[in-house]
Amino acid sequence: CTGCHREIAKGKHPSRAPISSRRDNSLRHNQTCGQCHEAMHNDYAGSIHARLVAEGNPNAPICSDCHSAHSIQPQAVYDSSTGEPCKKCHGEIYQAYAESVHGLAVAEGNVIRHASIKAPVCGDCHSVHNVTAVAASEFLVTACLNCHETAQSAHEQWLPNAGMHLSSVSCAACHSP
Repeated sequence: CTGCHREIAKGKHPSRAPISSRRDNSLRHNQTCGQCHEAMHNDYAGSIHARLVAEGNPNAPICSDCHSAHSIQPQAVYDSSTGEPCKKCHGEIYQAYAESVHGLAVAEGNVIRHASIKAPVCGDCHSVHNVTAVAASEFLVTACLNCHETAQSAHEQWLPNAGMHLSSVSCAACHSP
């Protein structure tokens, strides 16, 4: 217990003073995760989720919303094909994804064209801890072109100033449901 609840020393358990709410308690302890998981916590600090917490949004995700507080699971146990934990809050978006070419590929075994190329899931485009809006992701065009090798040359055939376009507009800005 004292690994995360450092304010509780051995033999010095605080009284059971009422907690204003479970959410307030979780928010108070959200910084605790960074004591052992500094890199992930720093990534989270730059995310849209952390910004929503800072703005006072009572529904903004914190560490324990995705990982639970007392039954923390490693990433390997999450089945990304189900959309968990993201679809807990983003159900409509996940449904649109599930009906997209990438979502259908995931449902069919997560393979697009080559055995080594996997269809992207939530964290591939939005990051896992540094969650960003797809349109704001600088790395997204590169990530898309890693699988869609001919997309750049195809755009160069019809799109005026394709180089500038692909360096400033995310693929998902045009290619999303």
